[in-house]
Formats: sequence, C-alpha cells, structure tokens
Amino acid sequence: MKSHGDSPRIETCSDDPGAESFSDHRRRREADSELKQFQREPLRLIAYLNLPLAQRKTQQIADQFNAAEELWHSLELKRLRRRELYPDLSPDLQIQFDLLDFAMARSPRGCIGFVVEP
Repeated sequence: MKSHGDSPRIETCSDDPGAESFSDHRRRREADSELKQFQREPLRLIAYLNLPLAQRKTQQIADQFNAAEELWHSLELKRLRRRELYPDLSPDLQIQFDLLDFAMARSPRGCIGFVVEP
C-alpha cells in the first residue's frame, strides 16, 4: 500500500519551473506564425518583424520621413553656397535646384523600410 506522501502530484503551470506564462505563450505563438510565414517565402526580407502588423507600415513611413529630413539638412551647406555663388537666380529656380540636388542624393525608395525581393 502506498503512503499518503507517495501519491502522484498534479502539477499546475505555476508549479513547474519551466512553464511559461500566458503572455509568453501568446508571444511565442505569434512568433511561430511569423516564422512559418517567413519559411513559406524564404526570398523575402520582411522588415520590422519585432513590431505588430498594424504598426509596420506606419514605422516604414516614419523611417522614410526621417531619412529624407536628415538628407535635406545635410544638403544645407550646398544650398547656401549656391545662393552665394549665384545671387541672381530667381527664388523659384533656386528651389528647383534644391529639389534636384535632393532627388539626386536620395536613396532609392526600396532601401528604407520596404520589403526587399531579390
């Protein structure tokens, strides 16, 4: 006969040191589904995997804006020099040259926060 101390113990999740909480289980399940999606499409690089799906597009737009703003500020010295060298240029023509410099220096859209497909 078994003594009272030998009876099998029913373990709950909180009793098991290796158990995961519900929130961890949910995050792991979401990560597993994204991993399966990536394995189905191995040639695609999916940007911002650490963000929720609804936030990825917004973050791409924000990154593009920040990159464009940084580039615009980096061209400030060139704009000032052109205005010193060519003071007779009309303001409209100066703006057109500024925009042309910006367009030539800008990275292709696919380089900042977009899905890349080889």
